[in-house]
Amino acid sequence: MKTLKILLTLVLIVIIYVNSKCQTQIRYYYDDAGNRIERVIYLPPLRPVPNIEGNRQNKGVEFDTKIIEEKIGDVDVQIYPNPTQSQISVSFLNLTPEIPLSLDMFSIEGKHISNSNIENSNSIIDLSLQPSGIYFLKIKIGNKTLEWKVIKQ
Repeated sequence: MKTLKILLTLVLIVIIYVNSKCQTQIRYYYDDAGNRIERVIYLPPLRPVPNIEGNRQNKGVEFDTKIIEEKIGDVDVQIYPNPTQSQISVSFLNLTPEIPLSLDMFSIEGKHISNSNIENSNSIIDLSLQPSGIYFLKIKIGNKTLEWKVIKQ
């Protein structure tokens, strides 16, 4: 009976550990007045996938890039990969043509890197000529604006 309890306890610990590593976690941070000041999204690392030919695996490659997903009004926004080596892709779902949309990229010093008005549902921001560091992506959809931190390796 005692070994059964120990075995069940170990199985439960393994299940809790695996479950905690496989889920997306979102944490919110608030100031003293109760206003949300920060949202942090923790995603599990991506696993290697077969290459385009599908005949061999990407061995020795670690994927730790993340896809940021957010809803701004009725529009779903996806930003990936983050961190990036050269380009950031921004995709918009449920985007209607009458909604004005703009993307702005800033360096950590506040220097304006790029600006674009978007007319379709996908956009690519090229950071290949920029030095490694932290950048801020500001997306304005209609009258709503959100910012994300983007890391260039």
